[in-house]
Amino acid sequence: MSEFDGTAQDSERAVDRRGVLKLLALPVAAAPLWFLWVAGGADDEAVPNWLEYAVSPRVRWVTEDRYEMSPGVGDGALYVGDREGVLRALSTAGGREQWSFDTGIGLDGDFVAQPTAAGDTVYVAALNGSLYAVDTSDGTERWRVATAGQNVTAPVVTDDAVYVASGRTVHAFERSDGAERWRLDTGHHIDGAPTVADGTVYVGSDETVYALSTADGAERWTQTTFDGVTSGPTVADGTVYVGRRDGVHALSAADGSERWVAEDVAATYRPAAGDGRVYAASLAGPLVALDAADGRVAWRFEGAEAMQTPPVAVDGTVYAGAGDTSRIHAVDGADGTERWSFPAVGTPVVADGSVYVNAKTALFALEAD
Repeated sequence: MSEFDGTAQDSERAVDRRGVLKLLALPVAAAPLWFLWVAGGADDEAVPNWLEYAVSPRVRWVTEDRYEMSPGVGDGALYVGDREGVLRALSTAGGREQWSFDTGIGLDGDFVAQPTAAGDTVYVAALNGSLYAVDTSDGTERWRVATAGQNVTAPVVTDDAVYVASGRTVHAFERSDGAERWRLDTGHHIDGAPTVADGTVYVGSDETVYALSTADGAERWTQTTFDGVTSGPTVADGTVYVGRRDGVHALSAADGSERWVAEDVAATYRPAAGDGRVYAASLAGPLVALDAADGRVAWRFEGAEAMQTPPVAVDGTVYAGAGDTSRIHAVDGADGTERWSFPAVGTPVVADGSVYVNAKTALFALEAD
């Protein structure tokens, strides 16, 4: 993490970097990192982190504005929200703000999940249960709808529909105008955003995984796991992977039949899949790679013991943040060796050769390779 945790004590002892950079006529988002370090506080614990940021060749840019979720990415822009219900579009080239959209409802408009950009619209959910569709060109509202509850998940967008889970309900909305297609009350809290693949919506609720028709929400199959679902499902190559506190389940996407179970592999976050591997992570355990064919452990990452973010697998590299090291780790997906790490923790978002990390006190753009 960066050295400040947002407390009043930190505010009192810190030198205002933004003010110093203004005196130097340098914008924060585009400033060289050594300026950010020089402008930092004199606190002994603060200096090493900012010095490490400064000398890291991986930092493309950083902005110190506070955002509340991982950014959505699309068409040269990042989309992030704050606690006051304001969605902002930032340039991926340098982090400068392009526009902002204010829900006008203050703290009740606090954005609770990662935005999803698709085409010329970005979709984002607020704490009050509303789902917004916002024009990516200028930040104007296209439509908004109310869901069945709060804690709305990140939207999943297809060619003609938007799917979210809210409380214990799955919703399908028309992408064009937000009209509701269908909803399904599972009767239990839904953990994680739905996954959509091949005309089917997959969602985990309590001890059950549901496969629903994208057209009308009709149930195609259900499967019950033993100790409860702790994350949204991941679908790859005809298999549904579901995490629980002490295992990973692999189910047939066609009928829900069980293919294998990896016991004693904690997966409290949504698994990632790619290149014949399934990657699991937990706050109480390390990053683990499983063979997608049979669930056998391929490797365990030795560099951290308490993961703090879901794993993200892109182009042979797995990215995840760890609480015990306070770093983002980039790990070789084939053998689990570390490629690099960086002193900030937030769910990584990988796009176009960059890794974006919202560490709550700073948003970083890092080189992926």
